[in-house]
Amino acid sequence: LLALAGVQTVWVMANRLTREGAAEVGYRAGLAIRERTGPRDRVLLTIADARQFTPYYAERYTAGVEPGEPSLMIHPSGDRRPAPDVESLEQYFGEFDLVLVGDPEKAATEIRFFGGRPPPPEFRFLERSHPLRRKLEERAISQVSSGAFVLYRLRWNPSNNLVR
Repeated sequence: LLALAGVQTVWVMANRLTREGAAEVGYRAGLAIRERTGPRDRVLLTIADARQFTPYYAERYTAGVEPGEPSLMIHPSGDRRPAPDVESLEQYFGEFDLVLVGDPEKAATEIRFFGGRPPPPEFRFLERSHPLRRKLEERAISQVSSGAFVLYRLRWNPSNNLVR
C-alpha cells in the first residue's frame, strides 16, 4: 500500500506541475506584461485575476478583480477598491500607465486551455465592440498586442527611462 501511495503521489504531482490548465491565462498575461512594460509601469488588468497569479509572473505593480469579488485588488499591497463590474474599472485609469485586455479571438488560438474556442465570460476577455475596450481605443496613446492580450498605454512613466 505504501508503494502504491508513493506511485500515486509521484503521478499526481508530476501531472499538477506540468499541466497549465486555467492558470495558463494568468501565466501568459504575466509574461506579456513583463515583456512589454517597464519595471515601474503600473498595469490595470481587465481579465479575471485569480489570487494574484498574474502579478507574480509580471513582476510589476498591477491591480485586478478576482473572480467572485466586487472589488479591485491592488497588488502587492492587497488594498481593495470598489469595482462591481469590468466597466467600473474606467474610474481607475488615471492611476495606471497601461491597461491589459484579453482579446477573445486571439485567446481561442493562443491559449491552449481554451481548445480553439473563445474564453467563457468569467475570464473577462473583451470583444472589440465592448464599451470599455472602445474607450481604451480612443484614449490610449499607443497599444501593443502580445499573444492573446492587448496592452493599452494610457501615459508614459518617466521613471522607466524608456524610449518612447
